[in-house]
Amino acid sequence: MARSGAPDGDRRYNLTWMDRLNLESLVAVSRAICAAALARTDSRGAHFREDFPETSDLATSRYTVVRERSGALQVATEPVAFTRVRPGQSLLDEAA
Repeated sequence: MARSGAPDGDRRYNLTWMDRLNLESLVAVSRAICAAALARTDSRGAHFREDFPETSDLATSRYTVVRERSGALQVATEPVAFTRVRPGQSLLDEAA
């Protein structure tokens, strides 16, 4: 990827340059998604792992956070703060 490029010049309307930027973004996001998926040890929603088929407790849910530091991806988790609806609750009861 580092060896791809677009001719130099006015980049404002250069579709090849825009394609290159989009490709770089797609690769970066894809790498982050793969790193986050590999770090998960449970299955939830559209994320399913055959080696970890069980879902974790919803009340102890955690966000998966991927950051790039010096070219390397670091994966961490942060607890989910349920501020509107807690697991097992519903807003439908209040609306009735």
